[in-house]
Amino acid sequence: MNGDEDFDQASGDHDAGSFSGAPRKKKRKKPRKITKARLNASALRYISRYPGSVDRLRRALKRQVKRTERRLEETFPEAPEWIEEVIADCVRWGYLDDAKYAIAYARSQARKGKGARAIQSQLNARGVDRELITNAIQSLGDDADFVSACRYVRKRSFGPFRKTELAGDALREKQRKELAALARSGFSYGVAKRALEASRDEIDELVR
Repeated sequence: MNGDEDFDQASGDHDAGSFSGAPRKKKRKKPRKITKARLNASALRYISRYPGSVDRLRRALKRQVKRTERRLEETFPEAPEWIEEVIADCVRWGYLDDAKYAIAYARSQARKGKGARAIQSQLNARGVDRELITNAIQSLGDDADFVSACRYVRKRSFGPFRKTELAGDALREKQRKELAALARSGFSYGVAKRALEASRDEIDELVR
């Protein structure tokens, strides 16, 4: 699940199909008209399933409005204002907090072996403020990127965890590919190289 699913998954009545055994298509019920109360209910449902940023909730609510308008062939000019009011309420009630979300997300991704650059890019794509992203990255600690890179190296059996001994051109090619993979996961060249050159014991000590 990526958090972009429809809010309402309602379907129409379903029968057993014809005597030939071919099932009939489900009939989709028409969505109900947009109201602030329904947007509020949708927001709370969304947050409970996909904790995220203010911007992601805003986008999700806007998609819901567009889908409903398209299916009902009707517009709801008050919807943008209602969306902002619903979001403001969620922030005031503590259901949405971009600062806490950014820190929690950064720590989660770091545990998965993602580098600071990748985490920063992902939070930026989720509409989190740049200052909050910086604070979230800093909250990981000074050497957090190296620890994450070590976690990635061990998980992927890179560097000291390679399962086969290599030498010469084969080793150099393998190292090049490993550095490229670490770069794609958001690690700088220096951090990636350091992690690949670390010993198994050092990495095992860092990554428990």
